[in-house]
Amino acid sequence: MTAAAANDVSGVQYYFHNVTDANHDSGWQDETIYEDIGLNELTEYTYQVKARDKSVNKNETAYSTGVSAETLADLAPPEPNQMAWAFEPNETGPTTIIMTAVTATDTMGVEYYFNNVTDPNHDSGWQDSTTYEDSGLDSNTTCTYKVKARDKSANQNETAYSSSASATTSNQFPELQEQWTFYSIPLHDGRVWNNGANTVGIDFENQDDDEIALRIGDYSGQQSYKSIVSFDTSVLPDDCSIISVTLEVTKGDLYGTDPFTWGGSCVIDIANPYFGTGADLNSTDWEAVATADSVATFSSLPGPNDVSMISTPFNTQGLDNININGLTQLKVHFTNLTNGDSKFDFIGLYSGDCLNYKYRPKLIVTYNTRTPTETFYSIPEDDGRVWDVNDSVGNGSDWDDDGDIALRLGDYSGLQGYKTIVSFDTNDLPDNCTILSAWLELTRGAYAGNSPFNWGGSCLIDIASPYLGTGEMLEAYDWQAPADAVAIAAFLADSGTEYKMVSTGFNSEGFNNINLEGKTQLRVYFTVPNTGDFEADFIGYYSGEQPDNFRKPKLIVRYKRN
Repeated sequence: MTAAAANDVSGVQYYFHNVTDANHDSGWQDETIYEDIGLNELTEYTYQVKARDKSVNKNETAYSTGVSAETLADLAPPEPNQMAWAFEPNETGPTTIIMTAVTATDTMGVEYYFNNVTDPNHDSGWQDSTTYEDSGLDSNTTCTYKVKARDKSANQNETAYSSSASATTSNQFPELQEQWTFYSIPLHDGRVWNNGANTVGIDFENQDDDEIALRIGDYSGQQSYKSIVSFDTSVLPDDCSIISVTLEVTKGDLYGTDPFTWGGSCVIDIANPYFGTGADLNSTDWEAVATADSVATFSSLPGPNDVSMISTPFNTQGLDNININGLTQLKVHFTNLTNGDSKFDFIGLYSGDCLNYKYRPKLIVTYNTRTPTETFYSIPEDDGRVWDVNDSVGNGSDWDDDGDIALRLGDYSGLQGYKTIVSFDTNDLPDNCTILSAWLELTRGAYAGNSPFNWGGSCLIDIASPYLGTGEMLEAYDWQAPADAVAIAAFLADSGTEYKMVSTGFNSEGFNNINLEGKTQLRVYFTVPNTGDFEADFIGYYSGEQPDNFRKPKLIVRYKRN
């Protein structure tokens, strides 16, 4: 609207009065034009105008006559159209993400809508604020968002959505530091050597179990020894961040001159997953290219036999090539191949074939993870062996045994069919955890007759929460007592004396029946109870009565905290 120009020697101001809604009066202004904004659409408003001079007295005219006008319908969305981000989404904690849209303009006023594309249940709804903090999200979760605006007219004209932007909530739980000790695999470790005339391997040995099974140094014909050790590092969690690795070997006999005096550096090369063409030892492993060379060293020879040699910590290339999906292989050797005297000058080391596990090569890996691993040892008074007498009904039990046949799988001379019961107090697992993986480990002891892996069918594991039969204590009825879930995992092959027999991973029924509030009991057995030959054909294992934790049955559980 425009008022007629008024004249006064002292100057003039104008006042436009919205008779319908005085909140929209102009106030005193120098301009003769006034545009009233923020009005309701399709509404009639009446206006009057007056003037005053700029003298001390501010003398006013009378109001003009009232004149009315009706607003039009609003058909235009706010600007900008397409909406945009002032600050893109950003996590503010384990369950919250915050974001801010640019301020849009419209004469009718503006409101904003933040759309969680990943989970529309977390949309903001229409709001006046340009900022939205999405809460109640899962930790360690990525969400994608876009934002739009609309005016407050009857038509509620909307802008186009902004571009999408994403943010990830932080993990609710800090990383934990864990350490895992891996023992060298007998089948895949040993010594390799060349012929002294060139740098090509000519032979290998991988079955010795004595104090010179592995060798580093040289031999009488100028052959140069290198030792290969292999570790199944697939047990490491998928999210692990490896922070430290060392190799530990045990010194056996020293022949001739100590290679640390002539051999240069004693280095460790790494291969992910193995040297050469396969995991099995081969003469060509001598010269086979490593994934990374010299990732660590041994600095000196300990004096006495049967004492550990511990490497320097692995460098970054060494850490990066620990294979969390399978085999990690290492090659230990001196940089000077021989000392040229045609004599035995080597250091003997124990291999993975050594019956004393303490002397076997060990790879010690320290890592951070948010999926911790808990190891439970079998409860001595609740584990043992049970048997039937060819009738599928439990006839006897024995729990008070700490020898190498305390637990048994297979049969006995009177057609008894053995089953093994192991029990674990899994109450220490967090109440609301999600179990990601679980497996059972038994340490093999002595055996009698024909291995049941040759005749016994499948070696299966059943689970009960909290126990089989009528109570925690071992009883003959545990032989046939109903389980909460059957065949949740299996043992696929014999491990050999004094080696760990590791089950397959538990299935979902196994996970669901691990008791977070008490004990979990497992039953291990062959599907064919006996051979019918009236001879003892069984494999023995150590029980929870065994004082050495290495040999005790272990239930290993990896989980996520919620």
